[in-house]
Amino acid sequence: MIRLFSAIGMSQYTSRKAFDAFLTKLLQEEPVDKTKFSGQRYMVRGQHHVELYHDMGPFQLIVRGQMTGTYIRAFAVMPAIKEKRGYRLIDCELAESEEDMIYLMGQEQSSLEPICLCLSEVYRFYQSPMLRRRRTLDVSCYGLSVEGKVLLGIERSEEDEQLIREDEQWRRQHLERMMKGDAQAAEEIRESEARAEEEIEERLQQEDVYSIFDTFLYPADGADHFYTMLGDIEHVEKLMNSETEEWVYYLELNVMGQTLRIAINPRDLVGEPRPGRRFMGRAFFQGRLDPAALILENQSMFY
Repeated sequence: MIRLFSAIGMSQYTSRKAFDAFLTKLLQEEPVDKTKFSGQRYMVRGQHHVELYHDMGPFQLIVRGQMTGTYIRAFAVMPAIKEKRGYRLIDCELAESEEDMIYLMGQEQSSLEPICLCLSEVYRFYQSPMLRRRRTLDVSCYGLSVEGKVLLGIERSEEDEQLIREDEQWRRQHLERMMKGDAQAAEEIRESEARAEEEIEERLQQEDVYSIFDTFLYPADGADHFYTMLGDIEHVEKLMNSETEEWVYYLELNVMGQTLRIAINPRDLVGEPRPGRRFMGRAFFQGRLDPAALILENQSMFY
């Protein structure tokens, strides 16, 4: 997790020693200095827990821990982006893990592609039991990447673009049928994927993977919210960490017909990102529940 802080402009704190010194400096006043942190309290199995937020421009450092009197025993620290643009996920499931880590799995409503993300803020999960039973949720969503490269774009004819749109529409229709319990649709998707794998194996003998694939998104290394992806770069933004004065790229990608946003430090990216080029890399996906509530909470500096 410490390595991910590079993606929010904290590359100088990605060693354990440097990060511990930084965090100790923030937490050196007891109780925690309210000018450095805002926070929320919540109950977990009869114990008082707290979630603290340290703002750094468009970014946050989130500290999670257990309350003991006026002191906090921190057990988790996360990097986060204050992003409220988001997704509507359907067929949702929420799962609780150690250190109050909450994972949300669902299907993006427009593309019906499955995605899993880790909640950057969990207090809402514990404070609002009704959220756990909802099958449709509005969430923010973004990826933190420390490994990526920029590839040249692919020249596509109008016919190519039409074929891509038809393939996306076919897949969405079949995914929708699968959600309704259509076994035939599930079998047709499996057959299509099997044919694609055979074609890829044949083409790999003479072509490289980047020319074969237009786009892809699949789980990496067994982590539910960790993905390998290839997508078209549609927009490039630079975000500055106000505390470190280090900036990172914030890339808007088209991946399998859905919009994904990825933060990555220039130090971790090979090549210069521009619209029309492609990004290939890996990212951990995070987000927060009910991003529209930021307005009611009067939280500033959110997108």
